[in-house]
Amino acid sequence: MPLRALLLALAMLGLGAAPAQADGLRVLTWNVWGVPWVSPDLDARIDAVAPAVAELGPDVVALQEVWEPVHGARLAAAFESAGYPHTLHFVEPGRRGGLFVASRHPLRDLGYVAFSQGGVPLVPWHVDWMADKGVARVRVDAPGGAFVLANTHLQATYGAFEYTPIRLSQALELAEALDDIEEPVVVAGDVNTRQHELPFRVLRARAGLTDAAPGFGIDALLYRGGLAVREWRRALTERRDLGGGVRRALSDHPALFVELDRAEPGAAPGSAPLDWDRVREEALGWAASSRVEWDQASWGARLGGLAFVAFVVVLLRRRRRRVGFALAACAAVLLYLGFVYGPAAHQGLKRTLTALEAAALQTPPPPPSRDPEPPAASPQTDGASPQAALTTDTDDGALRADPAPGA
Repeated sequence: MPLRALLLALAMLGLGAAPAQADGLRVLTWNVWGVPWVSPDLDARIDAVAPAVAELGPDVVALQEVWEPVHGARLAAAFESAGYPHTLHFVEPGRRGGLFVASRHPLRDLGYVAFSQGGVPLVPWHVDWMADKGVARVRVDAPGGAFVLANTHLQATYGAFEYTPIRLSQALELAEALDDIEEPVVVAGDVNTRQHELPFRVLRARAGLTDAAPGFGIDALLYRGGLAVREWRRALTERRDLGGGVRRALSDHPALFVELDRAEPGAAPGSAPLDWDRVREEALGWAASSRVEWDQASWGARLGGLAFVAFVVVLLRRRRRRVGFALAACAAVLLYLGFVYGPAAHQGLKRTLTALEAAALQTPPPPPSRDPEPPAASPQTDGASPQAALTTDTDDGALRADPAPGA
């Protein structure tokens, strides 16, 4: 039997990679781009996910954008065949986050927390509002001791619509969802924000988390409580044969694969934790100034829209319909921004300000004191140089391994 076929067969039996040591954990997080009617070759790509993941041999897998129940069922069957008998899929009403967890070890559902912001169709074709985005908290009974996996997916960016206020609120709610957890915590998912941006720093500071893969991109894995990073790498970016002559990457996101160790007593302290009071004050200042800006922009859009309406009336009376209809479209956009989108953003910022002010009365859990510094070396890639991992395959539509925010 050819070596490649043998390795694939072993992977499907759950034997393709050695199980993690009792004092270690291997976690993979991946947005698999499972958007119905939009993602190309969706069924074929979903069917290829479990075998591809099994080749890497993680102990626990956190997937995002598994929106369809039928795809969750197919993934569960495929992961069971690959040696991951324990799965959870969060797609029922009130928990419709498109989140999926597969594990070699027993799982216990600790509850789903849906975010309070992001469910209003401010722009109807920005489809995040159709989901109940939130965080799925799952207890994993690993051999070296149980830990809690928090699988999550935050609000996306759509071009000029950055939705930072919504993402900031969601980051705060995600951190608060971890307050009652005493076990070690691993937060994994598509956070749609980079490490230097305010929502990411609010999440880290409020929850006392350490970033396992600095500089990776908008997908992240963070942790706290007696864990340390051994290695992290970008994975599953290569194009694969999907049948019918189709060859493409399995997702528009790279997977993040992290190997964790249990921290030993007396281990070197980790990176300096972010100061929550300082980050909170920065977030309060940003939200307050942004609220004023949105208020001013809303009034400007309203006045501009009404002025355009007046021009449209004059032009239509003079039978200059082509120009009149063009200005009518502009008026509609301005009125929408002024009377719908702007006020909604203003109210969202008001709620975020209230939440940040209330957070001053709470004490976030102390950051772990024994987490060693995450590796600072350049990340390894799955069989490619770091430069190759960042390029785009344009001949078949495979997207960047490190996508810009917005998925």
